[in-house]
This record gives sequence, C-alpha cells and structure tokens, in this order.
Amino acid sequence: MDWSLAEQAEAVTDVAAGLEVFRNEIPDAEAEISGSITILLDIAGALRALHRELDLDLARYRRLLGTIERDLDLVMRSLDLTLSAVKGMFGRSAQRRYRTAYAGIPLYPELWDDLCREFEIDEGLSLRPRLERYHSFIRGIIYALRGIVPEEDMNYLRNRINWLLGRQESQELEIPFNQLSIAPPEPRTPTSPLIYQTYRHVNPPTPLHPPLPGGWSSSYFPAQAPYVPPQVPRPPGIPPSLSISTDSAETYSSMPTISTQSSNNNNDNHRPRHWARKIFDGRHGATRFRNTAGQANKCLGRHEPAAYEELRTGGFVKVFDDSFDGGETNVAIYWRPSDHRARVLYVTRERARVVHCCMPLTALCARRAECCLQLCRISREDGELELWANLRFPTFERMVLFYLTFVAMKRQDWTPPHQGLNDWFPGEKEEFGGVTEDDGYQHAFRIWRDRDSGCVRLEATAHRGPMKTTPIWTAFVTQYIGSRTWMTRLGSKVIEFMDLHPYVFTNGYKPPRGLGGRFELRFLTRHDCDCFMETFQAIRIR
Repeated sequence: MDWSLAEQAEAVTDVAAGLEVFRNEIPDAEAEISGSITILLDIAGALRALHRELDLDLARYRRLLGTIERDLDLVMRSLDLTLSAVKGMFGRSAQRRYRTAYAGIPLYPELWDDLCREFEIDEGLSLRPRLERYHSFIRGIIYALRGIVPEEDMNYLRNRINWLLGRQESQELEIPFNQLSIAPPEPRTPTSPLIYQTYRHVNPPTPLHPPLPGGWSSSYFPAQAPYVPPQVPRPPGIPPSLSISTDSAETYSSMPTISTQSSNNNNDNHRPRHWARKIFDGRHGATRFRNTAGQANKCLGRHEPAAYEELRTGGFVKVFDDSFDGGETNVAIYWRPSDHRARVLYVTRERARVVHCCMPLTALCARRAECCLQLCRISREDGELELWANLRFPTFERMVLFYLTFVAMKRQDWTPPHQGLNDWFPGEKEEFGGVTEDDGYQHAFRIWRDRDSGCVRLEATAHRGPMKTTPIWTAFVTQYIGSRTWMTRLGSKVIEFMDLHPYVFTNGYKPPRGLGGRFELRFLTRHDCDCFMETFQAIRIR
C-alpha cells in the first residue's frame, strides 16, 4: 500500500536542501533560514517515523485509517501549498543564470523578502512558525496512535492547521478570509487511504458528538461519528508557536485551546497561564554544535504506566514539551498552579510498549555534557549522583532554553530541592559581567559565548539574594555580531537595541523599553556601559 509519506519526506528534504543556497547568499537572514532548514528536516523525520509506525503494524491501526487519512489530508494540503511557494522562489532564483541583476531580476535577499511578505502579510504566518505547526501536528498523530494525546491537544492542532489552510486557500481563490470556512471533503471511494483532497468552501457543520470523558481523543479510539473539522478561528486569537522543534520548537499541548466562538477570545479557560508556554516560540536561531559526540537519548528511571493519569488527576498541567529522535521520544514538564510543583515526564517507545518515567524537578539536577543535558538524581545506595535521563540536543539554543526553563521552574517550586543537586552548565565563556538597573532592582548582566557552537547570548539574573542563580531573561544575539547599527548608546549608562527578543523565565516581568518602544540596558555605572560596548566590539572583531 502506497502511503506517500516517504515520498513527501523526500520532497521536504529537497526543499531544505534548496534553502541552503539562500542561507549562504543572505547573511542577514542566516539564523532564520537555518532554523527553517532544521525544522524541515525534523518534519521529514516525523513523516518517516509515521511511515514506519504504520508500515510495521498496519493491522493494529486499520480501524483508525479514516481518521489518519483525514488528519494527513489536512496537514499535507497546507504543507504542499507552503512547499510550492518556496519552490517557486527557487525557480525565480534560477533565472539569474540567464539574466543579470541589471535587467531587473531580483537578487536572493529580495526573493527571500518577497516570500516572507507573502507568508506573513497575505497568509498571516511566516515560514518558521508554520513549519513548527506542521511538525507538531504530525507528531501529534504519532502520539495519538500510541494513545498518549488528550482530545483537546489534537483539536488545538487541527484548529491551527485549519486556520492556516483557510488563509492559504483564500489567497489562491481570492476569497475574503472572513467569508471562508472549511468543511469535510465529499464522500468518495478511495483508491489509497492517504490520497490528498481539497476542502470545499461551505458553512461549517455542527459537531455531532462531544469529546469522550477523561480528555481522551474520540478520533483515535473506538468507533466514532464522522469527522468534523473545527471551525476556523480568526487571526487575533492565534497565539505564537512554541516549539521546539526542531524536533521542535513547537509544542502542541503547551498552548491554550483556541476558542472558535469569538475572534477576539484569547483567554485560556483550560490551563492556568505560565511563562514557560512562551519560551519555545521558534524565533531563536539554530546554531549546531561542532562536537556532536555524546550519549544517545535514554532514561534509566522506573516505568510508571499510570504517570500521565496521576499527573492529570493531581492537578498538573503541561507547560511545555520537546521531542527527540524524530519524535520517538518526548520530554514534557508539568506544573501545578496551587504550589508551583513541577515534574518532568519522559515518554519513549521500547519495543512494543510505551514507557513513561516521571520525576519531580526538585529531585533532579541538570548538567551539560557537550551537546547533551544530563538529568541526574541522588543514588539511594551511595548518595552520589547518578544518571536519570540523557537528552541530546541538535542545536545550542534549544539546549539553553530547556536548561534555563528547567532551572527556573525548579527554583520557583515551593518545595526546596534536595541537597547536593546543583545545576551546572559548563562550556560557555563569560565575555562580560556587569550590573544593570531595572525599576529600582539590580540585575547581574552577562555576555556568554559558547566555545563549541560559537553562539553568543545575553543573560540577566538577580544581583543579590537567594535567587541570584535563577535566570530572569536571556537573548540570543549571534546574528547581530558584526552589525554596527544594532545597538545605540543613549547617554553615559544606557544602550538601546534596534532588535532584541528576550526569553523571560518568570511571570509578570518585562525587560525595560525606552520611549520609542525599543529594549534598553540601563547600567549601574558608566564603566560597565563602556566595558559592554568594548566587549561586544571585541567579539565582533573575532
């Protein structure tokens, strides 16, 4: 049976290879294009993983084929339109072989800017976030097959793809978006379960059945009523993507469920807000490690079959997750609003079973080992540290965000950590250290440069007190090295940034901005401000 998934994976890989040329030709967009390439390769890996899953045990999922087909039809239709637009950009760039720039043919940066405008302005979502959505949805299908995805998560994923597909098809047909809805395909006799269909533009029907009790998906478990795609939400209600992915950057269940009743409803009625949901937004770079030697992803913890149900009944909500090994392994952090308790859930597949391992963050410490983070616990036998889980990261930014999120949530837990569980992140060189002021509070401010990947980031922590080792915010600035216009000095102790994307690790805090809305650093002394400027200049010269 031809599932077309392997062929689609190859098509995605080809587009990733084509973007390599643009990355080399557009230094200013290198980080953005590199991130898109990484996510494309992760999408290809997820498609291959789904292909293997179905190919190895098709009989097991035969009763689910209708739902699988419809979900893949939804994501592949949107993915095909996106890939076609990118390949169209490749075709236009090929004209450079026959004409010169003086004949009016756009150069690589102009072609890239045109594509970005088409995606972001005409269709409402730029390339990287939409790739994150595709990857999250395909991962969601895989995990739904394994029985570990709640109904609200799959509905949330469908909502987001439906919204994007509606924008894409309205552009194709020149239909005003507010007049567009998506309905199920016409009944047909399929020749293959995964032939892609185009949706008709009609008024959306009303769902026939509510979700199953307990939060489990009625789509991927016993017989259900005919599939009804959710109504398309309008753009203002769409939150930014998270994932991680690269396997991702984007997480499908760490975001609020979208209401389909109001275009302005941005409330999270199902999960309390937590800052960690904003961390993996896919806007960071994708700096790969030079040294990729390290242990494979693994967990040595005890299998707990009821771990997910215990977290749910215990009042925990998932605030973010990340996937590894092409979606074969998923690591999520859960949080309980009542006491800020946090737990990590490691889910993977071993042979014919799904393994769940769960630990409180306060019973672990995170330590970097080259391109891996090792989560360690205290051994009951000798009281020494022993490995609980090893996580191998493809990019430096993902590792840092995971590490800082882990550390911040562990320190914000109302239950103090066990003695001896000190977190450690070696491998970075402190290029600068000084003190900044923010609304009467003093922050320790540093520039870190990773020796392996070369990535440069800014970081602020409390200057004094028990939380001085807890991160407040970080920002990756490698792409600005070499730019002479990125930052401007305002007076003797203030620096303004033309562009900065800080990741904040606490609720309610916002880094300071000036009157023009741009981010500012306000140093305690002129000497610190001088040293910061000199240090950044020195990094630029290297």
